[in-house]
Amino acid sequence: MSHEFHGAWNNFLSPQIILHHDNLFTIPIGLNQLIGMYSSHYEMMMAGTLIGVLPVAIMFVALQKEFVAGLTAGAVKG
Repeated sequence: MSHEFHGAWNNFLSPQIILHHDNLFTIPIGLNQLIGMYSSHYEMMMAGTLIGVLPVAIMFVALQKEFVAGLTAGAVKG
């Protein structure tokens, strides 16, 4: 489940091709729009990156026990 969520959250190529309105852009596409040819808005990029990472970090902290249980369940015992 985590892999599916992370893949959908960071999807760049499909929304870049399909979406044509600024209000529908995903966070990675919106951050890409802040990069200009001659200048970049670094403060806006850092704020957007924080907004993009925060839900994933909260989800990891909330489900940390399940992640560890899944990793240890798949371990090979010798």
